[in-house]
Amino acid sequence: TGKTNAIRALARSWASWCETHYIAEPERFFGSAGQIERVLTSRFWRRDVADLDTKRESAPSWKLIVAEDTDDLLRAPGIGMGQGALGRLFNLADGVLGQGSNAIFLITTNAPVEDMHPALLRPGRCLSRLEFGRFGSEDARSWLPEGLRQRVTGPTTLAELFEMRGDHQRIVHHEQTKVGGYL
Repeated sequence: TGKTNAIRALARSWASWCETHYIAEPERFFGSAGQIERVLTSRFWRRDVADLDTKRESAPSWKLIVAEDTDDLLRAPGIGMGQGALGRLFNLADGVLGQGSNAIFLITTNAPVEDMHPALLRPGRCLSRLEFGRFGSEDARSWLPEGLRQRVTGPTTLAELFEMRGDHQRIVHHEQTKVGGYL
């Protein structure tokens, strides 16, 4: 729907002042104080980022910590995983532990907003809430060239629009006609 591409664009545009850390296993990360501490205290000096600003002597001082598909972590009590991990997220984001860390947490989910823990959406804690939904038929058609607009038959994702335009190649499965032997 566009979340990953938006994250990549944000990371690129913030690269001069904020280093991005991608968390592959959010449940494990937020469940382990040791892993959290390693990310928050790490300093990666990258020459390419330092060169963006000749006055900068070291790596960016802010960290964007990205955790995708955290549906179980963000759900309201009784719906998702243990509340210990969610409590650690709150402490890191705006608690005593997190106030000096210069960390911004970018969390994605496919869960409906009504299933999220209400404390996540509290004013001051959630900087922004973006929803990446489908384009309505009219908006989708306006994005396509004239000859392709008739292909839109209903709400459409950005990925589907790229496919309609032919901007990417699909992986096509071909049946294997001859099977070789084992050595």
